[in-house]
Amino acid sequence: MGIAKGIGIAFSDDWHRRFLQEQKEISLRLASDADR
Repeated sequence: MGIAKGIGIAFSDDWHRRFLQEQKEISLRLASDADR
C-alpha cells in the first residue's frame, strides 16, 4: 500500500510538471503568433 501510494504521488507530480510545461509552451506559441 505505502509503496504503491508513493509511486502514485511521484507519477502524478511528474504528470503535473509535464502538464505545466506544455501549458507554458502553448502560451509562448500563442504569444509569438500574436506578435506577428
